[in-house]
Amino acid sequence: MLALGATTAAVAQQQDVTVRPANSHPVAYSGGWRCDYGYVARASQCEEVAPPVNGRLTARGDDWECARGFRRLEMQCRMVEVPQHGFLSVYSAGRGWDCERGYAAQHAACVSVAVPLNAYLTDRGDSWNCLRGFRRNGLTCTTVAVPENAYLNRMGDDWSCDYGFARFAQRCAAVEVPALAHLSAGGNSWDCNTPYVRHDNRCVARESAP
Repeated sequence: MLALGATTAAVAQQQDVTVRPANSHPVAYSGGWRCDYGYVARASQCEEVAPPVNGRLTARGDDWECARGFRRLEMQCRMVEVPQHGFLSVYSAGRGWDCERGYAAQHAACVSVAVPLNAYLTDRGDSWNCLRGFRRNGLTCTTVAVPENAYLNRMGDDWSCDYGFARFAQRCAAVEVPALAHLSAGGNSWDCNTPYVRHDNRCVARESAP
């Protein structure tokens, strides 16, 4: 008769063989299993991963990817057709190629970016922005007309009024501050002094407010 310890070990070994499929290995401390490199778990089995021509196993080994210059289409690796003025790129929305600076992707081609007067190429190089003091108008850059008592904004494509002035249409008008009030922090409006409150266009005592 087998000792109790030997019997327990034999049962555990038998259960491990029964539960764990071929081409797998036990996972330490979890009691489970994991498929070997080059296999993937499907329906409690480990199926071999078969990369197509010009494909290779991924780093984890449970899937495949295409070699450089090819991209995955269904279960094949198709060669990436790079147009003129293009180059291979993995960051290209799935195309597999991107355009040189000064060109933009249009369908399957790289088209030259037409930069108008008073404009420059963006950092990516596939579009353009207007210079400071100009704004985009269709395919051109037009001058920003800055009125009196105003200045170009931070972006340089519009204007803001100086402190103490407010924008009305295409001009800057002085803010009319009523009695018992002061200019707001932004300078384009006014706030009532404490403890007064605003009522229409004047400042009144709180108890007098409707």
